[in-house]
Amino acid sequence: MEGSMSPEYITMKEMLADLVDLLAGNALVISQLNNHLFSSDLIPKAVHVTVGTTGLTPYDRANKIFSSVLATIEYHSNPNSVFSSLIMSLQNVELNDMVSKLIKKLRNKGGIIKDDQIEALTVPPPIPTEPHGPSQTSEKCENVYEVPHKPYLIELSSQEEVARNIESLHEQFTGLATKIRTHFDELVSSGKLKASVVAFHAEEYWGKI
Repeated sequence: MEGSMSPEYITMKEMLADLVDLLAGNALVISQLNNHLFSSDLIPKAVHVTVGTTGLTPYDRANKIFSSVLATIEYHSNPNSVFSSLIMSLQNVELNDMVSKLIKKLRNKGGIIKDDQIEALTVPPPIPTEPHGPSQTSEKCENVYEVPHKPYLIELSSQEEVARNIESLHEQFTGLATKIRTHFDELVSSGKLKASVVAFHAEEYWGKI
C-alpha cells in the first residue's frame, strides 16, 4: 500500500493540527522529541537542526516536526514501522495522552499496531539503601542511581475536544434555562407566584450586576 493511502498516513494527516497544538503546549519536551525522532530517522537533519537551533515559536517547531514525520510516512516503504517509531519516541518524552489518541485513531482507520511494537514505559530502579560503615563509602557513591529530572508535562485538549465540550456545556445550559422558565410559568399559572414579583426580583438582581 502506498504511503499516502496507508492508515498511518491518513491518521497523521487528520490529526496533524491537534498534534501540533498538543506538542506546542508541552514546549519543554520539543527538543527531546526532536532528538528522538532524528535518531530514529523519522525527520531529516535539516529539520532537526532548524528545530534545535533557530528561534522559532513552539508552534512552528512542533509544526515542522510533525509535518516532516508526515512526509516520511507518505514516502516510506513501511509506514507502519515509521508510525511505531513515532509512538515509541512520544513515549520516551512521556506524551502518553498523544500516544493513546494516535493509536485509537489508527485503529479506527483500519490500521494495526501490535503491543510488542510499542516500547513499554520503564520505571527507574530504586536508589540503593545507604550501606552502613565507613568502609562502604566509595561503593555507595558508585551505586547510587540518580533519577534524571524530567520536565512537567501539561496534557492539553485538542481543538476538537474543546469544541465538543463547549457544545455540550451550551446544550446543558440551554436545557437548564428551559426548565427554570417552565417552572416559573407553572408557578405563575397556578397562582403560587405573581409575575410582578418575579419581574421585581429579576430587575433588582440585574441592577446589582
